Amino acid sequence: MVQRRLEVSGNDVVLIGTAHVSPESAREVRDTILELSPDIVGIELDEARYETITNERQWQETDIYRVIREGRTHLFLASILLSNFQRRLGDEFGSRPGAEMLAAVDTAGEARIALLDRSINTTFKRAWNIMSLREKLKILSSVLFSFLGEDEEITAQDLE
Repeated sequence: MVQRRLEVSGNDVVLIGTAHVSPESAREVRDTILELSPDIVGIELDEARYETITNERQWQETDIYRVIREGRTHLFLASILLSNFQRRLGDEFGSRPGAEMLAAVDTAGEARIALLDRSINTTFKRAWNIMSLREKLKILSSVLFSFLGEDEEITAQDLE
């Protein structure tokens, strides 16, 4: 884990670098919060992703017709593919995707939770819009091959 201490506007800020499917990251987040007892616990999530990881029924409650009507189908599919990839990694390494974020939420206690990320849809849109056709095709082929079981093996060391 990577920790970095900063002073921002007279406040002591501790940044904790984590891996999203690492049991070790979840333990270290929990231990750090318990040790420091912060006033605010900032988490790299937006409102929608916070709701998704704290409400396991979120996917079942998604209005697919609304997603299609609003022209967000490609963003929705990208989100599903990323979630599927993280879930497979989590299964392989014995951790739930977002475990370190859930550990932060569960351990925060009296501290205020601050969601510090912009909407994942904004991130996906910006990334997709700046990609070349070749980059888009490469991503789509990677997704296809991952479903066929021909993806690269990722080690625990790579994950950390």
